[in-house]
Amino acid sequence: MVDESLKAHLSRSLVEKAGMKEGDAKTGLDILFTYTERAHAFSPTEVSTLITAIDEVKILDPACGSGAFPMGVLHKLVYILGKLDPDNDRWKQTQLAKLDSAPMREELERAFADNNDDYGRKLYLIENCLYGVDIQPIAIQISKLRFFISLVCDQKSNRDKAKNHGIRPLPNLETKFVAADTLIGLPIPEPDLFIKALIEPIEKEIEQAYHSHFAIQRRDQKLALQKKIKTLRLKLADAIVNGLGASKNAEVTKKAHHVAAWDPFDPQSSADFFDPHWMFGRALKDGFDVVIGNPPYVRADEQSDWNQHQRQQILASGDYETLWEKWDLFVPFIERSYKLLKRGGVSALIVSDAFCHAKYAQKCQNWLLKNSLILRLDFCGDLRIFDAAVHNVIPFIQRADGTEWKPQRRVHKEVFGNVTLLPTDMQANLTYRAFFPEEGKVATFSGATISLDQICYVSYGLRPNSDEKGAKGEFSTAALVSEEKDKIHCKPYVEGKHLGPWLPQTHLWIEWGTDRAPSRFCRPTFAELYEGPEKILAQRSPGPDPVISYDMLQLIYTPACVGFVPWHHLSGVRNNSLKKAARYADEKPPRPDLPRREDLEKTSRRFSVKYLLGVMNSSTACDFLRANRRSNIHLYPDDWKKLSIPDVPSEEQQPIIDLVDRILAAKTADPAADIAAFEAEIDRLVSSLYGITATDIEIAESKKGAQPT
Repeated sequence: MVDESLKAHLSRSLVEKAGMKEGDAKTGLDILFTYTERAHAFSPTEVSTLITAIDEVKILDPACGSGAFPMGVLHKLVYILGKLDPDNDRWKQTQLAKLDSAPMREELERAFADNNDDYGRKLYLIENCLYGVDIQPIAIQISKLRFFISLVCDQKSNRDKAKNHGIRPLPNLETKFVAADTLIGLPIPEPDLFIKALIEPIEKEIEQAYHSHFAIQRRDQKLALQKKIKTLRLKLADAIVNGLGASKNAEVTKKAHHVAAWDPFDPQSSADFFDPHWMFGRALKDGFDVVIGNPPYVRADEQSDWNQHQRQQILASGDYETLWEKWDLFVPFIERSYKLLKRGGVSALIVSDAFCHAKYAQKCQNWLLKNSLILRLDFCGDLRIFDAAVHNVIPFIQRADGTEWKPQRRVHKEVFGNVTLLPTDMQANLTYRAFFPEEGKVATFSGATISLDQICYVSYGLRPNSDEKGAKGEFSTAALVSEEKDKIHCKPYVEGKHLGPWLPQTHLWIEWGTDRAPSRFCRPTFAELYEGPEKILAQRSPGPDPVISYDMLQLIYTPACVGFVPWHHLSGVRNNSLKKAARYADEKPPRPDLPRREDLEKTSRRFSVKYLLGVMNSSTACDFLRANRRSNIHLYPDDWKKLSIPDVPSEEQQPIIDLVDRILAAKTADPAADIAAFEAEIDRLVSSLYGITATDIEIAESKKGAQPT
């Protein structure tokens, strides 16, 4: 991620300022970045362009944690500079000439004179190029410590020098790594041109104080400078409020002084907003060249007070265009990182591959297709990059027009770097499916088909713990469930883990018909969902392949399962849950956008549940789900609803029904029975009903991991 984002930045400089062709710039940078070749292929003019681009680069990690990404950037830039300017002559000349801070210039001169060249390079890069933000103050302290250690490693000791054996004091990093809420912008109005003219001299004075603070060594001088910076910030807030004139009000005044009260020198505080211009200086007013990092993966249903408050603050800010449904916290990080870029800047974030599959990601994906240039998508769903059980995707996004660009789509298999290139197209022609690591188009069935949600009501089951409002904390699922049937625990009950292929492996018994069960459940659903003569249940979290069971026991099931109940088994049942999916002709208010219950019930009567079970357990259905599912781990109701079922008369369903009966009989007699031959025959029959030929199947099987085309 460090290499590719820096290459994108440096390549743009070589093309725009040194007149290189893109291909030549890429080849030269590949050589420059490698650790196996000490030489480089650039001319003196191109070297000057690269050094200037590095001098001026501004890089942010918006959720820096322990500082791994900024440290990775630092090491790579130091290495590149060592290749481009081995003796450090050009670097010294350009950097020392640029510095308007006398303490910093003096410190850098001594750094070059007394230590390894890399120490001087690091000192300049840390002071001028690298920035980090994290909401946790302890993370900022760890990041600063990490940079201190890196600087110490490149200092030379000299025992002939009495003071500290020549080891120089470390810089002050309080204005380089700040504790703040990256996702919340500055809570005061953007100043107009008149106000900007008033505040720019104050901003310049603050920025100069920041530069001086970075290198200052005596504690009394440091404290005096910190006091001066605080005074200047209050002065700046007053200038903003006074400059607003007639538009100013008590709320704006309060917010301006709240912002001014932010204290970067308090190691235990965290600002409830983030603004790079305000916190880092005028050099960041146009944005960053690179935003890189690993934002937190916090789901919408994570119930901590912090998460719920954070989500409310993000929504209330009105700054986001990509939030939809139950968005994960990394979604606003993607949009915020993009908007923190300057024109042509590059964002590289590693996020959960839920961004590929989740329905809530589609709005963000479409927004990126429209508003950005998607350089590259690296799909890492087959890899375990982190210890946590999460898989990843890495989008490389540029703040540019992507209409005439073909995004590169790469899937890493088995090990990172073992890459297969996926099909792509001009970005203007792509849909959100470009963010899904599919290798081809989903099979087009030649036979007549109908979607599964036209035959069955597809839904999660009940949630058997106490209602969060009326009975909060009074009872848990464990208090309701028993291994033995008795007068109270009278309903058979399964969770996802109890289901097996074709039949449930076991079931428990749940309390029913008491004062609390099911009326005081967190999600009671409705009784008719479980009372039909037969239904199909599937694990919600089966891993790579579906696990689907047949039920004739009227099993109660939980959200760890997805249930499929034929519409005609719910005939006459009316409730708000069903009204969201379909409506009878006389139900109010009318919803012409929803299907008619009368039509769905008529359709569902044409299909045997066992026929559906056979199709859903077939390899063709598995391929379809693999290509269309939103997650590598979960199969949600919306994934199943899109499954196409061959629409054939009962006589063509019967051979599959007969095979399913034989499988169910064999599994009932012996759960470990060998049913491979029956399953293979079902696969053949189902493929034939879909209109998929033997040749199609052979082609699909010859492409490891590829979807049938």
